[in-house]
Amino acid sequence: MRLPALTGWRVRAEAPEAAPGFDDSAWTVADHTSTLSPIPPVTLPVLYSDDYGYHSGSVWYRGRFTATGTETQVKLNAVTGKRGNYLVWLNGRYLGSAAGGTQADAGPPANPDPGPGTFAVPAGLLRPGAPATLAVLVQNMGQNDDWTAEEIRFRQPRGLVGARIAGSTAPIGWRIQGAAGGEDLPDPVRGPLNLGGLYGERTGWTLPGFPDRAWLGVATPSARPLDAGVSWLRTSFRLDLPAGQDTSVGLRFGAAPPAGYRVLLYLNGWNLGQYGADIGPQTDFVLPAGLLRGHGDNTLALAVVADRPGGKLPPVSLVTLGTQRGGVPVRDVPSPGYVPPRR
Repeated sequence: MRLPALTGWRVRAEAPEAAPGFDDSAWTVADHTSTLSPIPPVTLPVLYSDDYGYHSGSVWYRGRFTATGTETQVKLNAVTGKRGNYLVWLNGRYLGSAAGGTQADAGPPANPDPGPGTFAVPAGLLRPGAPATLAVLVQNMGQNDDWTAEEIRFRQPRGLVGARIAGSTAPIGWRIQGAAGGEDLPDPVRGPLNLGGLYGERTGWTLPGFPDRAWLGVATPSARPLDAGVSWLRTSFRLDLPAGQDTSVGLRFGAAPPAGYRVLLYLNGWNLGQYGADIGPQTDFVLPAGLLRGHGDNTLALAVVADRPGGKLPPVSLVTLGTQRGGVPVRDVPSPGYVPPRR
């Protein structure tokens, strides 16, 4: 059985949140001075994402301050769970990334310096008396989940736990944004763990029917090097699997991704996993029957988060993972498509 080639890709760079002029007025103000977590923050205000209702996936922070011209370094801490990381911009200039940290699973003392990152402030970037904007994208890797009820396990923070500017005492006013709606679930069909806080996740770039015709067309995901930050790729394909057979279809990446790159995979709006150089060896992802339209049109979206520029994704293809005669009929799972926002 021959599966269709994945062609006709559309690509678009993301991360408008990194630009100084981005409108974050609707974001949540992060100004708490106390937390329900038993682990104290490194600095105040509390920036734990859970304290503001954002419990899964990536989280964006934007901090505003008045520059003095004496700033030398941005010093951050983040707790992300194992193999999480964070990317940093200052006044729209990409400064780099750092690995997120963890906390001990049992009993104090807590790690006093989790996930540290120090980023030099480029000379001339900040002018005395001028407004400055620090933007941070934190890729959280999920909450602790085990059989114990010890607070230090299940109340571990996620997101930034410390932030300061070396060479300046100017206060930083913070706002935070995670998955659209936070605890007010915007997609009751796919559930609260399906989306994080990337711009494309919040605005429907994962969904069937999203209008991507204005995006740049590329033949394959590997046809174009990607910038540091976030990029999205979308394509569609149609299947007509043989009747009377149980055929398992997968998505295969042709090799390990470039160092520093990770990819979120969405099929018809459903988050099916994460493919990354720093996460594991997996290159095949099952496209589950029911979520996959075996007799119809399908939409595939890839969100690529890169901590360095110039990398290319390897080739991506559909593969047959197995086929058997017979099988139990599987109904299509409801997968609502894109609905334009009301004006």
